[in-house]
Amino acid sequence: MKTEENLAWWKVILGIFGSIFILVAAQLIAQFASMPADLLKIPVVGIVCEAIAYVLLAYFGEKLMIEKLFNISVDSIRIKKPNIKAVCVTSAILLPAVVIGTYMMMPGEWSTLNAPGADKIRIVARAILFQSIAAGIVEELAFRGVILGLLEKKTNTIVAAIVPSVIFGMVHFSSGMSLGGFIQLVFAGTFVGIMFSVICIYTNNFWNNALVHACWNATTFGIMHIDIAPYDGALYTYVLKTKSILLSGGDFGMESSVISILAYALVIIVFVMLIKKKGVCKLR
Repeated sequence: MKTEENLAWWKVILGIFGSIFILVAAQLIAQFASMPADLLKIPVVGIVCEAIAYVLLAYFGEKLMIEKLFNISVDSIRIKKPNIKAVCVTSAILLPAVVIGTYMMMPGEWSTLNAPGADKIRIVARAILFQSIAAGIVEELAFRGVILGLLEKKTNTIVAAIVPSVIFGMVHFSSGMSLGGFIQLVFAGTFVGIMFSVICIYTNNFWNNALVHACWNATTFGIMHIDIAPYDGALYTYVLKTKSILLSGGDFGMESSVISILAYALVIIVFVMLIKKKGVCKLR
């Protein structure tokens, strides 16, 4: 992607904060879309409405900001019509399968969620529709679409891949997290962010990394979860017996573990090789 010297740094920084603000605002406003269905006590429909509203609000908000404030076409920052590549479908399946398969070989035991059937349906629906599909699309739209695209136009591809990835890790901070847990989260978040970035760069279409992101999220919420204690947000939890935070992922869970980081690194290597082979972009 050609750099644009006339793109002021203050605009790039404003775009970064603006993109994150739109993401958060869309999530908050989307909650109102579920209210009618919730009042009628049809929660799954409410979750569907909330997920759709989240994606639409974020998409049109980011598009409006980029086109009106920056006078940049969203196509030029890889926000295009869906064009899913086979290699990304394969990655979306193999990445969680390899990580989960590795954990299944470690000492642990299954725990089943003790909750009413209606609550179980709600948990699975929200995990798949909102936390996986909607969140995967919106987060990739913001971080690998807008933020990566703006930084790439101002700097270069490597900087544009790394900076949003560090921010991506930091924004997943949660209350009660220790300093060590936060450092581990940022480290892992940077790796997974770079992984999504190289997928986006190779395919030239953010929908591919959104697919991988959504499939990855679906393995950690809703149906099953891997942790050192039973998780009330999933039907089944594989409770690890290890006390090593490197293996368990510490405060954030398996996504920050050394097992997951090694898997992210492997995918990064594969797509960097594909980028160089195809010559779709000069990594500079």
